[in-house]
Amino acid sequence: MAQAKLDVSSPVTIVVKGGKIVIEPAENATRKVNLPFSEADLLKGLDAHGVHADELAQPTSTEMGG
Repeated sequence: MAQAKLDVSSPVTIVVKGGKIVIEPAENATRKVNLPFSEADLLKGLDAHGVHADELAQPTSTEMGG
């Protein structure tokens, strides 16, 4: 992100070119996005047991396109 001069609030375009996902800065974009919560807000009060880091979600057949 630093090499592309982007940060988490930078507007980007995402396209598929030649079978690859390409993320580029959005042209003529000056809009900054103000997210409603900071990372610290989202993680407040969580611990190893509260976040269920040891459990993996099992995708449903509809999520897998089946």
